[in-house]
Amino acid sequence: MKPRKFVLIGAGSSAFTAALLGGIVRTPQFRGSTVGLVDIDTEILDLTAKLARRLSEERGAELTVEASPDRREVLPGATYVTVTVAAGGTEAWRHDLEIPAQYDLIQTVGDTVGPGGLARGLRHVPILVGLARDMEELCPEAWLFNYTNPMSLLCRAVTRETKVKCVGLCIGVELIRRYLAGILGVPLAETKIWAGGINHCVWALHFTWREWDAYPLVEARLRELAGEEKGALARTAANFPGFTEVAQPGGSLQPFCYDLYRRVGYYPGPGDTHVSEFFPHLLGRPEDREKYGLHLFPIEQRLARRDEFRERLRAQAEGKEPLDWELFGPRGTGEEAQVLEIVKALEGNTDAVFHLNVPNRGYITNLPDEVVVEVPALMGAYGCRPVPLGNLPWAVAGVIAHWCATQELTVDAALTGDRTLARRALLSDLSTFNLDLADRMLEELLEAHREHLPQFWEEEPRGAAGGITKHDTA
Repeated sequence: MKPRKFVLIGAGSSAFTAALLGGIVRTPQFRGSTVGLVDIDTEILDLTAKLARRLSEERGAELTVEASPDRREVLPGATYVTVTVAAGGTEAWRHDLEIPAQYDLIQTVGDTVGPGGLARGLRHVPILVGLARDMEELCPEAWLFNYTNPMSLLCRAVTRETKVKCVGLCIGVELIRRYLAGILGVPLAETKIWAGGINHCVWALHFTWREWDAYPLVEARLRELAGEEKGALARTAANFPGFTEVAQPGGSLQPFCYDLYRRVGYYPGPGDTHVSEFFPHLLGRPEDREKYGLHLFPIEQRLARRDEFRERLRAQAEGKEPLDWELFGPRGTGEEAQVLEIVKALEGNTDAVFHLNVPNRGYITNLPDEVVVEVPALMGAYGCRPVPLGNLPWAVAGVIAHWCATQELTVDAALTGDRTLARRALLSDLSTFNLDLADRMLEELLEAHREHLPQFWEEEPRGAAGGITKHDTA
């Protein structure tokens, strides 16, 4: 096997990078690896490089650490590339949330679909496609593991425009499993989940406890949490030998996901805030949002937590404080753990199942083949083998297909800089309620992100001719 090299694009993503570095230095298999760090913020890049070297030294991991703001200097020789970028940072996210809010479009996250997902996609598609094209030249055999949102859209852009081996990673399905196991109060290790959909709108098609279909238990417990039927879980548990001996039910209701579950028959995830953004037509009135406790994303709280975390990392990177290993993914339960387990599987030590974002090649039969879907996949020395799921519930397949079409328009708009295509993408957004206001909102978003959307300020859109826009695949 050739020397292993991890490249982290967007190494300034403090919490993720810290946890990933912690996982690498803890894993004996990865001793002697090269870690390449890339970030355009040279101050945070220098901090991250110091941190990586200190972690390696304390654990005896013998890492070689490279760092550069230019990805082309670091990509040669890469075997695994992770990408966690945020063009414009938190300030850009603020625009994604606050500009639509002025039009009474309240986004609970604003990073996947809706006006915020559109704006974020327009900013990030050129970055991801540019990175993948550099990989085709400099490390054509490397795997690209994307964590950047909007996940499905960006993976679609990369797999459509390049030949890079790209999968999108998210712990959304794992969060559903943790939630369902938690409300039942059973050990997580005794549960399994089989889910499908698109990122941030996935549906638990099968959920098992030990060898049992656990959905009857889930339904009973949800009815209890909703105050609809006292004692439902105990009555249902009588049919599940051993359940009462291990179960310690807890948790609370996710009201929006529960309402969808009652109507669809399968539980969605990863939670109310993400899932609700795929159904804005159900939340048009303030009282509808209030019913479910859905509010504008609290970005100031996120900023405060990020700044505090970075200061703690800075003190440790500079040797002013001892390393606090609790900051570096101690339990292996975060998003970083997934990529490390996938690397182990690819290197032939294990065969494992993960829920991945990959091009749909008939894995979900009632969604288009070319879109990116989130499905179970086997990973091993043979590569990636997604598992066919058949149909999604028809009650949600149409909604998901609709968002897939919107994402396709967004990819086209991002690669061409064509305002007409961007307007069409926003037009197809289920949250759009007034065409003239939508046009105004789009122009405000484009202006706010002008620094990161140069393609929209060129005299003629890329690939445009006679009002008909073609894909830019040069």
